[in-house]
Amino acid sequence: MFIALSDALYQEIGVSSGASAAEIKRAYRVKAKRVHPDSGGSADEFTRLGRAYRVLSDPMRRLSYDRTGRVDDATGDTRSIALEMIGSYIDQVIESVPDELLPDIDVLELMRTHFVQLQEKAQQGAQRLRAKAKKFERLATRFCTKAADDPIKRILDRRRDQLGDDAERILAEIAKVDAVFEILKGYSFRIDASGRSLSQRDFA
Repeated sequence: MFIALSDALYQEIGVSSGASAAEIKRAYRVKAKRVHPDSGGSADEFTRLGRAYRVLSDPMRRLSYDRTGRVDDATGDTRSIALEMIGSYIDQVIESVPDELLPDIDVLELMRTHFVQLQEKAQQGAQRLRAKAKKFERLATRFCTKAADDPIKRILDRRRDQLGDDAERILAEIAKVDAVFEILKGYSFRIDASGRSLSQRDFA
């Protein structure tokens, strides 16, 4: 049996490197529902999952990955990550919406709504973290000691810095969403069937 050089993408989905295409698809669908941002997951985790699935569900890309341990399109720049986020969202639509309903859905509008909500949640999260960091900073000034060593201040400063770093990571996620909007702004979308409008809840 051929052993994959790297099993990182398989671990991302939750299968072994010897998993069949059907097993990979089934595991992806289960995990995608769990880590989707609308279900309380993170955009970063959902994006990584979608990227892993697109590689492993393509026989040629999977073979290349198994032999080299590398993903052939891993560039890591903001636009590429934004495209991965768009691809992951479209994967979710395709997996969740019955075929007979797809012609009725304005996928572009749903996508825009989804990423607006994602951005708003991220902004709120960053604001909460920054406010909490400020509390630790103010609290540190209220502990007084004449000792040369001040372990409590170090603890509070470390917690403040950790919260600040977490806020910066969230802001980096917002930059990725900005890149998504930049890509989407050049698109319109044609509804083929009745034009009936479906909401995010219809396939969440």
